[in-house]
Amino acid sequence: VFNEARHGKSLWKTFLLIVMIAFLGETLLSRGSGEVLKKIKVGGSKGTKK
Repeated sequence: VFNEARHGKSLWKTFLLIVMIAFLGETLLSRGSGEVLKKIKVGGSKGTKK
C-alpha cells in the first residue's frame, strides 16, 4: 500500500511538468499565429451578421 501511494505521489509531478510544457508550447505556437486568427475573426463576423 505504501509503495503504491509513494509511486502515485511521484507521478503527479511528472504529469504537472508535461502539462506545463504543453501549455508553454501551445502559447508559443499561438503567439505567432495571432494575426492570422484576428483576420479570420474579422472576415467571419461580416458573414454572420444579417
